[in-house]
Amino acid sequence: MQISLSELKIEPGKYIDLADEQDIYVTKDGKPVARITSAKSGKVMAAHALFGILPVDVDLDSAREDRLKD
Repeated sequence: MQISLSELKIEPGKYIDLADEQDIYVTKDGKPVARITSAKSGKVMAAHALFGILPVDVDLDSAREDRLKD
């Protein structure tokens, strides 16, 4: 969802509540200046954040051993 800074100033609580469901992009003079997003971190959101970081052929046991070596 995209809103203007003026809209945010008028009803900040409304957009804070909506941020639980979707990201809110705030614009000033038609240009994006901020994003309001939920502070809640669910498992699905964490998995999406990690997508692409781990190699496809990762072996969890060897990764665990490498991590515990040091």
